[in-house]
Formats: sequence, C-alpha cells, structure tokens
Amino acid sequence: MILALWRESEDPSAEARRLLREGLKRLGFSACDPAHDALGKPYLPGGPQISLSHTRGAAAAAISTEGPVGVDLEAMREIRPGLARRTMSPSEYAWYESRGARQADFFTLWTLKESYYKYLGTGLTGFPNGTDFRLEGDRWRLGEEPLGFFTEKKDLLILSLCGREESGELRVESGDVVFGSAEQSE
Repeated sequence: MILALWRESEDPSAEARRLLREGLKRLGFSACDPAHDALGKPYLPGGPQISLSHTRGAAAAAISTEGPVGVDLEAMREIRPGLARRTMSPSEYAWYESRGARQADFFTLWTLKESYYKYLGTGLTGFPNGTDFRLEGDRWRLGEEPLGFFTEKKDLLILSLCGREESGELRVESGDVVFGSAEQSE
C-alpha cells in the first residue's frame, strides 16, 4: 500500500516531517525522522519506502510498504518563456500546446517527472525532456514502465505520485491519496 498525505502549511519543510510521522503511525510503524542517502533521498533504515516534497505553502509525504515511491508537490507560478519546450519531450510539448499551454498542464507534467525521478531515487537530474509521459484515458503512462501515476490539483497546488502499478488503483480518502485495495487501507 502507498499512502500520501498533503496539506497547506506556513512551514512546509517541518510539515513534510509531521506528515511522515502521521502516515507512519497510520500504517502501524514507529514514527521517526528519516536518514538521507548520498543523493539526498530520504529513507527509513529497515522501514517502508518514503518520499517527501514541499513547495511554497504546502507539503507532502508518501509512504510505501510495497517498494519505491515518489511524490512531488508544486505551487503553480509563472512559467519562464521557453521552459516548457526545454523540459518536455516533443510529444508532451505537442499535447501541452494543443491544450492551450495551460499552467496546470505544465505543472502536471513537471510533477509527474519529479515523482518518477524520486521513485528512481535519482532526483531530477540530466534532461527532464528525456521522459515521455502520455495520457491514456484518465491514466498517465510512461513508456512501458509498470508504474502507476496519480495527479491531483487543489487550488494552485499540483500533487503527483509514482509507485508500482501492482500496488492497485489510486483513490482519495479524506483528502489523502491511497494506492492499494480497500482491504489494505482498513
């Protein structure tokens, strides 16, 4: 199961750690502060996989009992000229332009990329236009990767979550995102 918690906060960095502790308790784990690997990815020695994110005025934490997880949260803001073309693959950019180059679409793709690279444990390195996300029906896909992606927009915030596809369907429970079957979350 993957649990992602997110909320607005005056102190996003501290809130990410609070959300992590809250999520660990909800899943039956002892609350503790994470260590960080050489690339800065947070982890819990001997515990579930985690991912943290914070942006202006909000924070998120994701916890997975089934393998790697990545979460990214961004507050939408002005997009610098040319940034979309530099950060999107040609097909992503064509989709973005076909929808009117909307700010929410840019940040959806951006957070998908960030959540994927956090899932890999590398962070966003190199060229973000090297990934090629596509929307199939209401599901985001990345090549033939057996991954599940979830995005949600709330006001000016966009959250994306990446986990193993076999974790099950994503759904929102009481404002929190749960990736897994109903039996797992009870």
